[in-house]
Amino acid sequence: MKFSRMVVAAALVPVLALSLTGCASTGSTSASGNGTVAIAGSDLASAYALYFDVVKDQKRIDQVFITKSGAPDIRGVTRDISAFAKGELEVLKSYEVAGIRLDRTGLPPAEVAARQNIEGVKTNQLLGSSGGKFRARLIATEVEAVTYATSLAKVIADAETNAERKAHMTQSAAKWESFAGRLDGLMR
Repeated sequence: MKFSRMVVAAALVPVLALSLTGCASTGSTSASGNGTVAIAGSDLASAYALYFDVVKDQKRIDQVFITKSGAPDIRGVTRDISAFAKGELEVLKSYEVAGIRLDRTGLPPAEVAARQNIEGVKTNQLLGSSGGKFRARLIATEVEAVTYATSLAKVIADAETNAERKAHMTQSAAKWESFAGRLDGLMR
């Protein structure tokens, strides 16, 4: 089956947004002595929603190879990221039973619009490139995305009061961090 550039672009638009890291404050925050920011209340809920969006988008990253070719190393790491994200989504969806809303990021409309614009630019850059430039752009985009996922998972784990969710988010942060290491190893 031959896939059109438009079909792949539709799948990749949200995937490429993952490097965007701004977030609106909707609750209380405080700086700790180690340079991290503690969050609580609605900020924790927003962090879960932002994390859910990143994970949801990462589950489709392997779709870039529908119309693009890539070396086995980059294909392997994107396949592993996608597989991890699919499992992570199931866990996150189970948290909705506990009242965690995964559909409310708390981002202001201007931030949402800016992210959508950047998504389009990054999608066009990636789909319009090939060879070494495609590889470099894909790796750079994924490093940004998994770094964002790692950071969100760590922030959530630090703020989470439920022991089971805290442990899960700590393990998830470590997994995302391992993907960042693998991607870093692919940079030439």
